[in-house]
Amino acid sequence: IDPKELDCFVETGFNLNKLQKTIRDDDIDEFQRAFVTERINPNKHINTNSLLERIPLLRNQPTLIEYAAFYGSIKIFKYLLLQQANLNNCDKAKRTTFTFALAGGNTEIIHIIHQEQTQKKEFKVTTDILRNAIMFGQIDAFKWLITNTSQEEINKISKRNLILESIL
Repeated sequence: IDPKELDCFVETGFNLNKLQKTIRDDDIDEFQRAFVTERINPNKHINTNSLLERIPLLRNQPTLIEYAAFYGSIKIFKYLLLQQANLNNCDKAKRTTFTFALAGGNTEIIHIIHQEQTQKKEFKVTTDILRNAIMFGQIDAFKWLITNTSQEEINKISKRNLILESIL
């Protein structure tokens, strides 16, 4: 590990990577400049250094849009959507952008993903999504998900949980 990188991490709690800092700061001007000059793929995965990443969710190479969703960087999130970033791409732990949005708690990003995926008939509330909302303390998002999910889907989730819990 580069000593300068380690010192920065100790001082701020964040890694020194310029692109990641740009996303965390939602600096759209700098991000657009880098995106164009470096010809960044909108579906690029971020190679996070797991030793210098304090947030376990971010240790499995999230995509740019997942990282932006986690940090609530709405300007960069919208820009990546316009650049055709795929909301269904997963990090190495198979988590989608919606999980990162739930963890970050930005309601505008959560609603954008829900709307985009509902229009494409790709959105489905799962046990994992509900569990993640609770795990990340996003109780309002949890309530919103329950309110916007059909009773039939909720019953399927409940039955599936009962079956799994009885097996385990």
